[in-house]
Amino acid sequence: MADDTPDTDPELERLTWNPRVKEGLAQKLQGKKCTILIVGPAGVGKSTFINSLVLEKVCFSGTSVKGVTKHIKRVLINVKLGRGRTCSLTIIDSPGFVGQRSVDNDTKTQLSQIDSFDLLLIC
Repeated sequence: MADDTPDTDPELERLTWNPRVKEGLAQKLQGKKCTILIVGPAGVGKSTFINSLVLEKVCFSGTSVKGVTKHIKRVLINVKLGRGRTCSLTIIDSPGFVGQRSVDNDTKTQLSQIDSFDLLLIC
């Protein structure tokens, strides 16, 4: 079963962002809410990408060609962008596809439960 509830953790509000990413977000997203869905084959590093983006481990990651993420995880981050600018991001980490071109039924079911997103990143 997919986890539809965003993980809200006060500790996530103190994350340090990569400065270039932070300024780009500040210009485009200040005061807005944005949902980013990340999909791709198993084992390509979707969770690691999320952790790198926020410079902290918010998603479990590892080294397995079968993938580590088994269920959708929503991470809600209130980002302080500097100079009084903020935005709210929900980053959705998804289980990987089995193989390069096929998606197993469990992953299809989980992905079909995502009702909306603003940005799709394919790894």
